[in-house]
Amino acid sequence: MKAFACGGTIEPARFVKRSTAADFTVLQADADAFPCGISQRWAEVAPLVGAASAAGTSGGLIQVHQPGMSGEGHDSTVWLMVGSGGVTRGALLMPDADGKGITCTTGKYYGAIADESGAAGEYIRVTPISGILA
Repeated sequence: MKAFACGGTIEPARFVKRSTAADFTVLQADADAFPCGISQRWAEVAPLVGAASAAGTSGGLIQVHQPGMSGEGHDSTVWLMVGSGGVTRGALLMPDADGKGITCTTGKYYGAIADESGAAGEYIRVTPISGILA
């Protein structure tokens, strides 16, 4: 895991992308974005009445699980929220418009492989990897 600054609100367990506006800053990924990792699964603040449930907000810090990290803190399996349509184990996943994981389509960037199947709105375990589906 690596800490980044948030360039906006990022929900837990979502794909993130690098910001072009500031160094060491991430944004919640949208459709067609190149995902550089997956946001932390926990909220930025303790679950108190009226508290935000986002993993990170603009100007704050967020932990990001990245592909290919090794050694201490190795990110072999992390949590990701599933988008519409659900996913099947073994599928390469790309971000939807809300940074949730959906099955990758030809010519798009992927950021994880599903370690288990899941329905829309569920958290599933994935392994962060990156590439483009030819």
